[in-house]
Amino acid sequence: MRQTEFTFVNGREQSLVGTEFLPDSAPWATLIWHHGVCEHSGRYTPVFKHLADAGVAVYTYDVYGHGRSEPKEDNGRCLITDYNYLADDLYTFVGVVEQRVGGRLPAASTFLGGQSMGGLVVALACLRCQERWAGLVVFSGAMGVVWTYVLRAQAAVGNLLSSLIPRQKMVPAVKPENLHPDPAVVAAFKEDPLIFHGDLRVATGNELLRAMKHLAKHRSKISLPLYAVHGTKDAVTSLDAIEEFTGGVSSKELQLVKVEGGYHEMLMGEERIGSADGIMAWMKQRLERPWQQQQEEQQEDGQQPQDGAGVAAAEHACGGVEGAAAE
Repeated sequence: MRQTEFTFVNGREQSLVGTEFLPDSAPWATLIWHHGVCEHSGRYTPVFKHLADAGVAVYTYDVYGHGRSEPKEDNGRCLITDYNYLADDLYTFVGVVEQRVGGRLPAASTFLGGQSMGGLVVALACLRCQERWAGLVVFSGAMGVVWTYVLRAQAAVGNLLSSLIPRQKMVPAVKPENLHPDPAVVAAFKEDPLIFHGDLRVATGNELLRAMKHLAKHRSKISLPLYAVHGTKDAVTSLDAIEEFTGGVSSKELQLVKVEGGYHEMLMGEERIGSADGIMAWMKQRLERPWQQQQEEQQEDGQQPQDGAGVAAAEHACGGVEGAAAE
């Protein structure tokens, strides 16, 4: 297994840090991974190494204003001013990865995946272009939040607050103890200097809510195979929301795994290897009959392809970050 770090520049001239985890031989699948809000990709290194040792090429990066990526000034950390930037940067990253491998990533064996906010972002990216991917992997997806009175009050005036005090830390922070039942995992989170600790910035919270609303409006366009995993004791992101999301997509191959007693971070702690093995088992099943092959078979039989699978949509949205951005 080979692990290599590299930098790339997004469309807003910010330098971001990416990492690749490559098997010693040719990979049987590729996974593009997006981390959650206020954290960084390095937290998942044990999982990525395990996947690479098993033959999966993994590519990941630190979101702008997160981890080792710019901006590094304090007032720019964990600041998301437009949720469209997240999908923009993901497709920029994919372009960089393809430059590194020397060609187009094979759509039939390349998967998008993400944790928490990352699950939301890869779903948004999927809305722009489905033909590039073999399937979606969503862990503890932030398709909705666990609402409190404070969050409801802030959401009602979110756009106004975001325009007036975008950098203000007002959105209640996640309690580290709600992330994982293992005290060692919680302690590592608290002590990690690359994590943005404390309350969330107003603009970031508002943009993520806008992204959730956009996805809820357009989720029926998603027809890719979908593997979603959510813990029944997740007090950070909403299980009800992920059930609504999976119930509203058009995917014919869909697996929602509800982990009894599972917390928010099931890719940490002792269960992380089992979670990674679950991802690989699901990906292997998808490779037996790729989604793109199913669309071709439907067209040959005179059936209408699943929503979002048309050639015209591919030509419009698959060219990169200029595709179908959200409103």
